[in-house]
Amino acid sequence: TILIIYFIFALAIVQMLPRYDLREPENAQLLDELFGSVEMTMLTLFMLSLGGGDLTPIYSILEPDLNRVIIIAFCLFFQITLLNILTGVYVDTALKYALPQRDQLAEAKHMHEMDDEMELWGFFSSHFDSALPIAQAEFLAKLQTAKVQAFVETFEIENDAPLIYKMVLNTNGEVTVKGLIDFILANREDGTKIDFL
Repeated sequence: TILIIYFIFALAIVQMLPRYDLREPENAQLLDELFGSVEMTMLTLFMLSLGGGDLTPIYSILEPDLNRVIIIAFCLFFQITLLNILTGVYVDTALKYALPQRDQLAEAKHMHEMDDEMELWGFFSSHFDSALPIAQAEFLAKLQTAKVQAFVETFEIENDAPLIYKMVLNTNGEVTVKGLIDFILANREDGTKIDFL
């Protein structure tokens, strides 16, 4: 696509040059070297766009003024386009490396889950005997205390003690601290408040 841009500007310049007689032979020779054909004009524009050529002598011998405008327009267009492309590539690359990678996100999520689990074990082990099943009366009484209710709600779970008890029952008909912790961890995903009613 960039060759098409060079070609369009080169064609416009070459088409405009033959309309004017050049009074100075050295200018005619320079113009013939730089703009003698569409291919040579494209090469000249390529050198100008990358800083390999000096615009001042070319600008001073170009006639008519429209060719000068075309050369200036080309240089501006190319520099702005190149600047935009380079800026876009830089910003895209910077953003890609600024965002955490999937393995970092997975590691952070895993660490967060482990922290939550340890916090839950610490809290519930101080309220229940973690080695024994929890009796329904004890479970309901402790889950309805203000401290336990507030703690459970920090995990965005509506504290309905009788319903939680039913949902935590294992296949043996028992509720354990591990079962309660697993239930809370499984149902607090993405900070969504879960209402079991």
